Amino acid sequence: MARPDIANGNSVNVDFSSVDNILKFNMLYDKDQDILFLGPDKPRPATSVDWNGELWLRVDIQTGEIVGLEIDDFEGFFLRKHPEIAKAWEEERPSATLPERLGAVGKARSHKDISSEPLVRIITNFLMSLFRSTPCQPSLDPSVA
Repeated sequence: MARPDIANGNSVNVDFSSVDNILKFNMLYDKDQDILFLGPDKPRPATSVDWNGELWLRVDIQTGEIVGLEIDDFEGFFLRKHPEIAKAWEEERPSATLPERLGAVGKARSHKDISSEPLVRIITNFLMSLFRSTPCQPSLDPSVA
């Protein structure tokens, strides 16, 4: 697969067959920021792709492989819009919060590691459905991480 032309604002070619990667990802919830992260043990270079305001896909620019996922306003908005995921979240969410960790800006934030195969499967199935119902290629975010 050819590398997308980022300079001209072309869209990234997402390899939708890689959505199953999510089943192997770690899940981390930042309660203070209300963000759910899913990603591999070892982070990979990628760019963020906005999927119609629903979520951010982390995509390897070279291969189009999905290498992460971020859902902002997870409890405040996303779960209200998608009650099928909200139900699984309530059942699987851990009751214990991990010790405080230092956030990127240097202030302590509360994170929860979540290891729930059923919840990750529900999120993966949701994504497959979302990709089928919204088949357009999203535009590439100009910031490459």
